[in-house]
Amino acid sequence: MICKKMIHSPFLLLLFFCLLYECSKPEIDPNNPYLGVKTALIKTRQSTIIDGDTSWTFPDDRIYAMTRCPIGSLYWVDQYNKFGQKIKTQWFGKNDSLIDWETNKYDRNSRLIISKYYQSPHKLRRTIKYHYDENGLLLERSNFSKASKSQDREIYTYNSNGIITEFQDYWNGELKIKDTYAINPEGKQTQKIRCYPNGDTLFTVNYFYPTDDLIEESYYLPENDSLSFTLLKKFENGNIIERTIIRDDRIHNIDRYEYNQNNQLITQIRTVPSRQSGPPHKTLSEHHLDNNGKPISDLIIDLTDGKKTIRQKTEYIYTYY
Repeated sequence: MICKKMIHSPFLLLLFFCLLYECSKPEIDPNNPYLGVKTALIKTRQSTIIDGDTSWTFPDDRIYAMTRCPIGSLYWVDQYNKFGQKIKTQWFGKNDSLIDWETNKYDRNSRLIISKYYQSPHKLRRTIKYHYDENGLLLERSNFSKASKSQDREIYTYNSNGIITEFQDYWNGELKIKDTYAINPEGKQTQKIRCYPNGDTLFTVNYFYPTDDLIEESYYLPENDSLSFTLLKKFENGNIIERTIIRDDRIHNIDRYEYNQNNQLITQIRTVPSRQSGPPHKTLSEHHLDNNGKPISDLIIDLTDGKKTIRQKTEYIYTYY
């Protein structure tokens, strides 16, 4: 009897630790191109990074977004763990000097919960924390700046179907912006209103669905009606394939997108009609991927006047450990 206990005990102990390990493993995306390596370092260099350069884009969830490169940066390195999660980004300047870096921490559901931003040498600039509900919906994003000793908060509210109905943005404890959303019985957004704390409207977005593959977004800015515009989005197989901005009854620009068989974006062409009699301005963005879907390089090419002039090149260099 004693011998049987001695034989079974190591087996049960091993089984216990195996189950513990499986329970502690995060949920992962099987299609993540960085999955399966112990550590992946990706060095990214852009040929035309300008100090403090700001680029304006029009993503799906807001009028514009701002991306800023740290002043003096020449390239950056992203580090991924074996679960395909980006755990660190470092920005480097001249003579490979470290300028800034950030670290990310995730929960077992692969949700980002903490990001910390540092400035060389080892100076913590800000900490961002993310809080979710039991269904994985983001409830709050808090941003604490050590330099100004201030804390900003973003608070999200959803309906019973998990669709966002309200967004509040607090700057150092004071409400600055509030978004409210109207949802139709089919669960689609029909309106978004962004207001100041006093109730004045910053802008209103009305959503229309002429067909199953087309969304029309009408942006109205009461403080400056000349900036109001209409955004048309056309979809195919769940991917946006065309995006048109219309202002003052004129096309401001058209973006067209192409994808590979894995639904990864490979080309984007932006056409901006000339306001005079000249040809339209065209810009081609090419995304080159390897056989595993990992980015190799990005090119931004000016196609105006029928020429192909490379304006920016981004190269990705991989190192695995």
